[in-house]
Amino acid sequence: MSSPLESATADWASALAVRGFLVSIVRVLSNGLQAEVSDTGRTCRVNLYHSRGRGFSVVYAGGDRGLFGDLTPHSGSGLPAGGSDEAGKGDYFGPLVVAAVSLDPDSSARLAAAGLADSKTLDDRKISSLEEAILSETSCFAVSVKQPSEYNALMESMSGGRNSLDILAGMHADAISRMLGACGATKPSVIVVDRFCAPSRIEHLLPAGFRYDFRVRGESEPAVAAASVLARASYMRSIRELAGEIGIGLKPGAGADIDGIGAAAVRKWGPGILDRTAKKHFANTGRILRSAGC
Repeated sequence: MSSPLESATADWASALAVRGFLVSIVRVLSNGLQAEVSDTGRTCRVNLYHSRGRGFSVVYAGGDRGLFGDLTPHSGSGLPAGGSDEAGKGDYFGPLVVAAVSLDPDSSARLAAAGLADSKTLDDRKISSLEEAILSETSCFAVSVKQPSEYNALMESMSGGRNSLDILAGMHADAISRMLGACGATKPSVIVVDRFCAPSRIEHLLPAGFRYDFRVRGESEPAVAAASVLARASYMRSIRELAGEIGIGLKPGAGADIDGIGAAAVRKWGPGILDRTAKKHFANTGRILRSAGC
């Protein structure tokens, strides 16, 4: 009997074969498969995953990005597809940002050819150029930002088992709602939400009347990848602005080097600087205050 991954892969490969693509499995991964896909003169590799409750996902793994864009199902209807993603969730300094974007298939293909991918795999220069490309392709987007001071106030108000994921869920819902408002009459036929929590935590917050796909590794959908780029670009601008305000270089992350930066900021400005610049519920805060002698 075939596994769910094998069955889903077979269906996916068959659908591509009908469209003239050649698919071959080239490698077994620890939790998936790697396939090579080719057509006339173009080749790319993709990683294939399947898990219970998460479904089948296809992730770019190298080769011709334009070809990968052609493989992506988008909404499956020739209509636009929407997506949302966040930045700053795992970073001590700077805001939490969520973006939502809707792209039609032609825009998705052009952006894929330009190198669109999950922002975590891109450097700052590429993120900046892709942000410009995305904004030239669509006006159907929205960005939701919670600066550290607002974020910390919300965290302090949390009770009854609610936590940072509830803030994030509300921000996804806000960005998606405003993105839909920017779309006018041409709404996306599906909205892919990068799955950061159980769908039950966010479903009741989302605009009604739309089809949602809560997907792990959602960046395989171009609209989600585009949202990840817009969110990261906004996050990086904010962290540069905060650094300029306090005169200390800030950067993403939550490791030991971040503790050193935080301790320097506290020594210069006092503990209150963390309210303005950092997500204080992170474990970094205790280490920083101890290091700074507070």
